[in-house]
Amino acid sequence: MGKRLKSAAALLLALVLCLGLGANAFAYDAAEAGSLADALNTLGLFKGTDSGYDLDSELTRAQALVLLVRLIGQEVEALYGEERSHPFTDIPQWVNGYVGYGYENGLAAGVTPTEFQPDERASAQVFVTFVLRALGYKDSADGTVWDNWKTLAESAGILPDGVNTDKFLRGDAVVICYAALDAKVQGGEGTLADKLLADGAFNSLALATARALAGNEVTAQSSLIDIMGAVYAGVDTMEPSRLHVAEITEENLSFYFGAENIPFVEGIACEPMMTAQAHSVGLLRVKDGTDIEKTKADIRENVNPRKWICVGVSPSNIRVESIGNLILLVMDNSAPDELARNFRALDSSLATPDAKGMIKIGETYMEAGETVDQQSVSRLARVMENLRATYFADSDVYYAIVPDKTYYARELTADYINHSAIVEQLSYELLDWKTADLTGLLTLDDYYVTDPHWRQEELLPVAEELGKLMGFTVNRASFTTQSREGFVGTYRQKLANLPGETVRWLTSSATEAAVVDNFSNQAFKEVYDVARLDTDIAYDLFLSGATPLTVIENPNAAAKRELVIFRDSYASSLAPLLIENYSKITMVDLRYMHSSLLPEYVDFTDADVLFLYSDRLANDSLLLKADVPANDQLNMVG
Repeated sequence: MGKRLKSAAALLLALVLCLGLGANAFAYDAAEAGSLADALNTLGLFKGTDSGYDLDSELTRAQALVLLVRLIGQEVEALYGEERSHPFTDIPQWVNGYVGYGYENGLAAGVTPTEFQPDERASAQVFVTFVLRALGYKDSADGTVWDNWKTLAESAGILPDGVNTDKFLRGDAVVICYAALDAKVQGGEGTLADKLLADGAFNSLALATARALAGNEVTAQSSLIDIMGAVYAGVDTMEPSRLHVAEITEENLSFYFGAENIPFVEGIACEPMMTAQAHSVGLLRVKDGTDIEKTKADIRENVNPRKWICVGVSPSNIRVESIGNLILLVMDNSAPDELARNFRALDSSLATPDAKGMIKIGETYMEAGETVDQQSVSRLARVMENLRATYFADSDVYYAIVPDKTYYARELTADYINHSAIVEQLSYELLDWKTADLTGLLTLDDYYVTDPHWRQEELLPVAEELGKLMGFTVNRASFTTQSREGFVGTYRQKLANLPGETVRWLTSSATEAAVVDNFSNQAFKEVYDVARLDTDIAYDLFLSGATPLTVIENPNAAAKRELVIFRDSYASSLAPLLIENYSKITMVDLRYMHSSLLPEYVDFTDADVLFLYSDRLANDSLLLKADVPANDQLNMVG
């Protein structure tokens, strides 16, 4: 091993020493220590156990040394490299190589000249002394590093407030480790982080990501590498240390962004150094006056998601975002929304969730959106395919996905559900299914202020769009609007003193004549349950709320025509608008009923079948009690 590698290994070995001593109570801030542990983990300087980081647990001196050697990737060198000697007589054979490695690098000092005491707990003094030695501190005429450890540590800035040196835990060690990154190396001009970066212990992207995880402020005005670090922060599917950061030039611009002639000031792109996984994230700072939306459109149109030839990214997993004159391109099959959301979060003008996960935009409230879970969306597609093949192979089948309320606030918050990505993925997986795109039919105003659901009085265009798809018409003139003041939706469960709003529902001769059989409320037979407006779930006005099975009979139907709707709660307010076109509508909620029971309760003969699910259900399809073939449970796009 060369001197340079030895130097980096020695510094790393000291930095990642994470020992434990003490009781369950700790002085450091647990949340902060967790963030710093994530940061050090990103740098390859700290790892946990099978039960996590164990920040409040203890380690013996031997266990700590073994952990450290493994963490710096030198276990093979310690065990199988050149033979190293040490003066300690109490070392078990299994740890001998590790101790020899640490001793030779000046890091594993004994308790006595001949005793290492491998089974003893390590103290703060032991840990800090190791870190100080890694920073280049040496014994002097003023005393030894061991004797002066606390004074030297405070002077070096590696003993932050909150570190408990009496009851020293792994969490305390993590706080010290991170502080040591910014400590000056004795005899040099840079910090420990500078030294490790120069020695190749980690790359600039990993360092920037670690800084973001540790809470360093990053804005749209920060350096591109710091912004890129914030983009990757917390994204577990990619290790920043395994990504190559390329500078964007006129020559490689089209390779990374597809479009040519983009007037940019600077740019970088990150792609894997060694993997068959298709992944690319590019960041451009364009010149002032550039038409941002046109440039983004050019990138979307021209970027090649299969530029790697043998592997590629699904078109549904491409994201192009912007903040000011910054443009981000994400091509990734695993976490495109998470990467894009991290970028958008840098926009200080966007609304952010409160401690309860709620966002207020104008006078409207909404729950923070989630990143798209591609595996969940894929499972939903497999559920739908399996149900069709098993129960209604000869029926006409349709589906529509209800956009989440947050999607229509996507320009105002980073925390929205990407409805377009869900729709694109389903269209890719359900190639021969007929579908209605509801995206352009709704706006944020078409949803309740205090509830996640859509307003029934705004759903006639949705009903008409389904009619075009499924072969029926909607007579708008047949409906009469009823209303009541003081409606407060389900957000009342999280927020106090919400304002009341007007709830409206549409009646017709068909809804008045219809007979409803609600599996969970056999006594009530009407379409609208007005008494429910006085309950905590006022949206249960529509078809009396949650139930596994609802059957609506229309005795005045012009002809026998039946519809089966696989649904969640959004269909409760839409189905009444369809009654006039069907003699019977059966609504199945697989959140409350297993699909294996379908033959006992549902007759699919000559029935149309519609799947109407919300974005949130698609993003959490495990809620559906339905069988999926084993090989499809692991299916993911890309």
